[in-house]
Amino acid sequence: MKIMKSNRLFSLFLASTLSLCAFSQLPPLRHERRDVLEYTIPKGYKKYITSECFKGYPHLKSALHCTMTGLFSNDDEIIVIYYTPMFPTVEDSIRMTRFMQQMAPAVERMPVEKWKNTRYPDRNSIHRNTIRNNLGYTLRKSDIQKEDIEKHVTFFPPAYAKEVYNADSVATYYFWPSFEDKPYRGKYIGAQAIMAQKRDKGYFVVYCFYTEKAKENLDRYLKQLEGVVRFKE
Repeated sequence: MKIMKSNRLFSLFLASTLSLCAFSQLPPLRHERRDVLEYTIPKGYKKYITSECFKGYPHLKSALHCTMTGLFSNDDEIIVIYYTPMFPTVEDSIRMTRFMQQMAPAVERMPVEKWKNTRYPDRNSIHRNTIRNNLGYTLRKSDIQKEDIEKHVTFFPPAYAKEVYNADSVATYYFWPSFEDKPYRGKYIGAQAIMAQKRDKGYFVVYCFYTEKAKENLDRYLKQLEGVVRFKE
């Protein structure tokens, strides 16, 4: 049994080491992705740059990890957090899938046949995972269905997406981990997420955290933040 356990631990160590090698070949992380995005600071807002890893808010941390850039409204009723992820190209997706196919029998004890048709989502589809992930935290569901998206996500017309965000698609939805039992920073009680996606450029999400007071005029605040991040031409 000890030998089998050692082999298992070695396999996991080998997998994690090789994973680092595989992912190290991805494009380097650029926090603000200024290669494809442009930012503006609307009137009535101020920029802040800080490392925000949601210490003390375990469910927000689990959902959003760490962020660095955003805005405060001058009245401090709104805080804006940008999520601008790097993502795999199609080639990265295929390479990572092949890597996992090779590792699956050793680490997951899963037949390769189960992986052979699997593909990691590429830059033109990975935004859907973020929507499902965010809704999962909000609705306390691990399996988000099409009906959940239709009920809780609003998609804007393509013309609006192009004009305001220079994007192919834009969607908005309420976000707040339902297990989080205290307001963020003592007063922010929820967030409205605005997601924009552009083919071959990826996607970004603007999370607008609001207070109880701001909730009454949320549409006005969201109007002020239209196009605060957009794709370059």
